[in-house]
Amino acid sequence: MKDPLADKLREIDQTSQVLMQEFLDHLQAAKAQHPDATDASIYEAWSIQKIAGLQHSVMHLADHLRQLQDRVSKL
Repeated sequence: MKDPLADKLREIDQTSQVLMQEFLDHLQAAKAQHPDATDASIYEAWSIQKIAGLQHSVMHLADHLRQLQDRVSKL
């Protein structure tokens, strides 16, 4: 029998691995362009960009959900 929790945990782990590799690639490119930048400052900027992207996506989805709720309430 499949364990849905184990499947979700594997999916989360895979996503984490992709994000870590994405950051390492970004770190390498950023270090090439800005050799004096610290790993911590590069990580901070990268993570803020990721968080901002997530916030934008959530706000966009919330707007769509409100629009859908408005349509449904008019039926």
